Amino acid sequence: MGRPDCSVRERGRELSAGLGSVVDVVVVGAYTRDLYMFGERLPRTGETVNCREFVESDGGKGANQAVAAARLGASVALVTGLGRDSAGERAVQLFEREGIDTSCVVWDDREPTGAGFIVVDDAGDQILTTFAGASGRITSADVIRARPLIERARVLIVQGELPVEVSLEAIAMAGPSTSVVVDPSPAETWIGCDMAGVHILAPNEHEATLLAGCADASAEDLAMATGVPCVVLHRGAMGVEVYSDGKNSFVPAVSAPRVVDTTGAGDAFCGAIGAGLAQGLSLLAAVRLGTQAAAISVSRRYCIPSYPRRFELRKGA
Repeated sequence: MGRPDCSVRERGRELSAGLGSVVDVVVVGAYTRDLYMFGERLPRTGETVNCREFVESDGGKGANQAVAAARLGASVALVTGLGRDSAGERAVQLFEREGIDTSCVVWDDREPTGAGFIVVDDAGDQILTTFAGASGRITSADVIRARPLIERARVLIVQGELPVEVSLEAIAMAGPSTSVVVDPSPAETWIGCDMAGVHILAPNEHEATLLAGCADASAEDLAMATGVPCVVLHRGAMGVEVYSDGKNSFVPAVSAPRVVDTTGAGDAFCGAIGAGLAQGLSLLAAVRLGTQAAAISVSRRYCIPSYPRRFELRKGA
């Protein structure tokens, strides 16, 4: 695996602010080339369903959250792995357009850029499988190169798509003023892990149940089980349950005019929370920002193309 590629600068593209800069949000996670199929319904086990449309787009939880935060006005750096292939080049072009710092992108000569395969039905529900590819070969040593950015970031966001030791290494580097947000997806990555150093855990209902070890776990249940002081449990259209400072709160979901595709809505939510916290919002205000971003996301197709910019959100969010 290679070190961060310098060819982006050699081509005259000043893509990154560099390791000496300070950014609002650092995201450590995967980029994938997403392959979508749209059909009337989702297949059952062993069943073939003919779909009517096939589309390629950009995704990966890390890239999704980085773009979601950047579009809401945060300065963002992404630590990810890319293969030296056309998909990796496509990713760099995306990050360039979105103004995301690429100084800690790791280029891999052996593994291809990751991929995701998504089937979406007419109700907007989906099934998703992912292949980490180059992102899955990122090591703790690669993340250590990002220490100058991580230590001074206002917010660090990690998920479960990378090897867990990489995410834990990033968490350990966070500075005293850095809020560490973990999106535990997939949850299996985080079962049994020491959550010391994590400030905010942001699971969905399924992930909360797995991590808490009990059915229908609440945000407080998960906080007690993991030791994380703040849990933001998003329950889709049912709203968001927040446990923080020993208190329970509830933030209602924002109604989407029409649900088209729920893929990546949780990433829009987490990226928006990161942007809000970095810009000085309270936790509940940042969660409200996240519910708005998620509502807009599900009303549009795909992941990154569905994420809103600040001017699209309600004034005062």
